[in-house]
Amino acid sequence: MIRIYCDEDSKRSAVVRALRQAGLNVLTTADAGLDGDPDDEVQLAFAASNGRAVLTANVRDFQVLHKNWMRDGRTHAGIILWIQRSHTPTDIIRGLTRLQAILTEDDLVNTVRWIGDFR
Repeated sequence: MIRIYCDEDSKRSAVVRALRQAGLNVLTTADAGLDGDPDDEVQLAFAASNGRAVLTANVRDFQVLHKNWMRDGRTHAGIILWIQRSHTPTDIIRGLTRLQAILTEDDLVNTVRWIGDFR
């Protein structure tokens, strides 16, 4: 089962509740005690150390972080991107549910995926 870490861009309560009801293992920044920490590096490091793929709409910053981590030989459990103005909560739920049906945790390691590819 893919374990998800919702950063501050993705932690809308309705989405998190629906993902959990769909059987996904979801942790938020609030659950982790990292609410309000603006450092995306800290968020990715927390997710990586807990084997969780980050779900985020912070596309630019997390693409840069991914590139830097790969350059530095660091490992993360995956980054799943979505675009706020293009994806509804239903799109996110559907995308993550389909992603989980198709991919394994190992498939996500050190990759960046787009939620739109799984709608």
